Amino acid sequence: MRINEICADNNSALLTKAGVASDWIERYNAGSEAVDLGGWFLPDSAAEPVQWRFPDGVEIGPKGYLVVFADSSLNEYSVTNGELHASFALGKDGEYISLYGPDEIPQRLTAALPCSSMRKPENGSIS
Repeated sequence: MRINEICADNNSALLTKAGVASDWIERYNAGSEAVDLGGWFLPDSAAEPVQWRFPDGVEIGPKGYLVVFADSSLNEYSVTNGELHASFALGKDGEYISLYGPDEIPQRLTAALPCSSMRKPENGSIS
């Protein structure tokens, strides 16, 4: 399981089902089995490692992708129109972001690129 791609300062690379160009983070499961992300965390602050928790029952299939929109949703975790929305937004100049399970060392990625230099998720799917 890894953070595959991030998009900060999204203008139109990928829209929510509501038509909003939110920042987003894509995860990729390189494994041969599905991964249940319930209980995993996606923070944008090392000081707040449990900032945003994946809801129970969220899975990524083998060789699958999953997008979380980073649009400062007010809930601990938010599902809107079948999409995941995190409680933070991404800084276009770069910032800390990590992905980790309950018993894992965080996978850290410190970067942010304009969406114009990034691609849509492999399968074009938001879920």
